[in-house]
Amino acid sequence: MVRRSERALGVAIRKGQDAGEIASKGQREVYGNQHVSGQIVNSDLSRPSDFARKDELTNTSGGIYDMTDDVTDEEFETVLTEAKAEGVGLDFL
Repeated sequence: MVRRSERALGVAIRKGQDAGEIASKGQREVYGNQHVSGQIVNSDLSRPSDFARKDELTNTSGGIYDMTDDVTDEEFETVLTEAKAEGVGLDFL
């Protein structure tokens, strides 16, 4: 249940980024009359870290984005099913 919730959060963040409602990596907030190289983003946009800590989103032992990026719903469910059948902890996801 926890992994499904984390994946749902990751999918929602990515959809928000695609829709321009959540800031994406590499976008910078600009306040006032500053010149900044790179993409400029409205400072009113939410950031992924507003929804989960950075270490929960990406980490070396598998973060939320690891369960989200380039993983179909079917692939995710297959891995969960196999892990349950093997009695393996799901920390690797």
